[in-house]
Amino acid sequence: PTGFYYFQYIPYVFLILMILGVGGCMNTFKEKDLAARNKCSSMSFLSQNLQIFLGCAAYMLAVYGIFMGMACLSVRDYMFSLQGAFNAANAFLFGICSLSVAWFTVQFAQNSQMLTVMSNVFGLGFSFLGGVFVSLDLMGEGARKMAKFVPSYWYVAANEEIQKLETFADGGKVFQSFGMVLVFSLAFFSAGLLVGRMKVKER
Repeated sequence: PTGFYYFQYIPYVFLILMILGVGGCMNTFKEKDLAARNKCSSMSFLSQNLQIFLGCAAYMLAVYGIFMGMACLSVRDYMFSLQGAFNAANAFLFGICSLSVAWFTVQFAQNSQMLTVMSNVFGLGFSFLGGVFVSLDLMGEGARKMAKFVPSYWYVAANEEIQKLETFADGGKVFQSFGMVLVFSLAFFSAGLLVGRMKVKER
């Protein structure tokens, strides 16, 4: 169905938009004077970063809202079905994961050129390896095993399983994929915090 293909390519778009958008915001906080003032603040490192992350989450919600609005206009009947509801949830969770991936990657980007390179590396890399552009069925066994180490694989796996659902109770495999995407989100967010903390100590 058209709805399947609409959601199939969201991981690539979300990763690109999150890395470029969040990166632009984060690079502002890396400016020497602002970073020095934040370092002298009485607010803890974790508290500062959580507030910045929540601010970036508002951007993610805006991007998600735009795409869901477009989906309601282009595949309206699909969106108001069981599959549409699951796909909306799947896209939301991957939006969170994309935000966490962006949070991690921008720790290494010092300018807009590096952000563009990293957005292409992660966006294209995760999309090709995770089955966004190449169907998982066409991948060899070794490639599929490697693909499980990127979050887009679990998004695509959920998207394929969603098309088979007849009732909410049939969503066991879908919920498993949801859980894996959340695990990746937490891992990238934690890694981003760790790298950011190490960079602060180096300054």
